[in-house]
Amino acid sequence: MSWSKLVAMGLVIGGLLIIGVTHQVWAAAFLGVVFAVSLNGPSEWIRKYVRRPSWLPTALAMLVVLAVLAGLGWVIGRPLATQIDELSQKLPAATQNVITWLEKRPWGQHLLQRAENASGVSAQQVLHENKAPRNGQAQRPSGPQDGQGTGSRDRQPNGRQTETPSAGASQIPSVGKILQSVGGALSLAIKNGALVMVTLMVMLFVAFDPNVYQRGVLWLVPRQHEATARQTMDRLGTAMRWWMIGRLASMTAIGVLTSLGLWLIGMPAPIALGALSGLLSFVPNIGPILGAVPGLLLALTQGPWMVLAAVCVYVVAELIESNGITPLVDQYAVSVPPGILIVTQFVLAILTGVWGTIVATPLLVVVIVLVQQLYVRQRLRKPIEITGST
Repeated sequence: MSWSKLVAMGLVIGGLLIIGVTHQVWAAAFLGVVFAVSLNGPSEWIRKYVRRPSWLPTALAMLVVLAVLAGLGWVIGRPLATQIDELSQKLPAATQNVITWLEKRPWGQHLLQRAENASGVSAQQVLHENKAPRNGQAQRPSGPQDGQGTGSRDRQPNGRQTETPSAGASQIPSVGKILQSVGGALSLAIKNGALVMVTLMVMLFVAFDPNVYQRGVLWLVPRQHEATARQTMDRLGTAMRWWMIGRLASMTAIGVLTSLGLWLIGMPAPIALGALSGLLSFVPNIGPILGAVPGLLLALTQGPWMVLAAVCVYVVAELIESNGITPLVDQYAVSVPPGILIVTQFVLAILTGVWGTIVATPLLVVVIVLVQQLYVRQRLRKPIEITGST
């Protein structure tokens, strides 16, 4: 093996190792590219009527998107904020009821033990924090007090006295755990906030000047394959835009149907729960399941019949979306084989965590388009309709 091949192999291995370490950053950047490509669709339509300056169509498209979001916020902003506050107050009590119910069953105790080992927070700590006095003062121990008030003293047979820890001293470990939890939450918030900023910055840069990045890709392609590379990038952009349209339609359907159903059965905070379900349904298969968890926890505080009714609402909303709305949207948007999608989601969730799960679907769309365009059509010379080309 020549030195050039060894160097090339070393560069490839090193690049893969770097990507493996910084996978969340790359996932956030890829999500920004998806948003930018999706935004280029309406900006290209605006460019037919507004050609100069070059950045104006993209800016107008962004203004339209922001205006739509502002309009939605104006219409449902106040009730949504009220219901989110109500939801944040009621969910801790619902979580406490679930933990208490699980502790009474052997399999529930085993499940709580597994959760404690994974998170480092026991169910007893959660119950203690929910039941702790709100004024932050520890209860004084009963019994005779000494002059110092630092604790109780027990007389031993040899006449010596031993001082038991005071109530304030017993709170020191819990305070340390609270500070540790706050520090961990703050670190996680900073990390995810930085990744969100990466997504937004990549979206802005790619949306306002996509030609720079297209030329960069074409520089790496041999001259005789530039036309194929350009066509492939165009098909990828079209597929991404249609996929985003399908996701937005699915998210809207899930949010509206869930909110309406929960409102009909009398569930508290139906708009907030529906908005959460719609937002999480951006991730197919896994998102709707996660979106149903807060509603079911809150339904437990209302009684078993409310739990059954909430389950029916979530199931019916998902059935209507998957069997009525999705087939209609898939005639124009991009559909992904569900079996391959589930496997991809779980593999990326294990390897890269939450951000990998979020980008699993658009990444799979990219892989499918590349295989269809470069291998099936160009290499095998088989006629095939490229995904998202309609």
